[in-house]
Amino acid sequence: MGNRPTPTATRKLSGSNLHRVNKKEAHFKPIEEMDIPEEVRADKYALEEWERMFPEAVENRLLNRANLAEFMAICFAYAAWMHADDQVAEQGYWLTDKICKDGVLVSENMKLNPALRIAAQSRIEMRLHEIEFGFTPAGATKVYA
Repeated sequence: MGNRPTPTATRKLSGSNLHRVNKKEAHFKPIEEMDIPEEVRADKYALEEWERMFPEAVENRLLNRANLAEFMAICFAYAAWMHADDQVAEQGYWLTDKICKDGVLVSENMKLNPALRIAAQSRIEMRLHEIEFGFTPAGATKVYA
């Protein structure tokens, strides 16, 4: 399995390999302006990411109705990451799992806070969605907007 094809919009922005543009690629009208979706507005961290990334995506004509859900997924992955980080800040890295029998404490076990795994998975998910738009550092070096 080879590399994924580079989207035409990204290829045009980078200025390279224009002779290899897919002439049959679907063309969607870029979003130039829109109201923030209610789902995004409902979460402070998702809204924060939307307000940070939306202007860049619009300016580079990377956002359209067909990939709007993918863009929202970036915002929600960021929100999950931030909520998990908040939980770790509040509870700490380690949690004590208390085992009681008949109301008497039998033992205490230390376990890693599950929010750490959620934060790590959310960062991975966010990066995977960002790759689709060319928002990653490696992708940014290829785009000359």
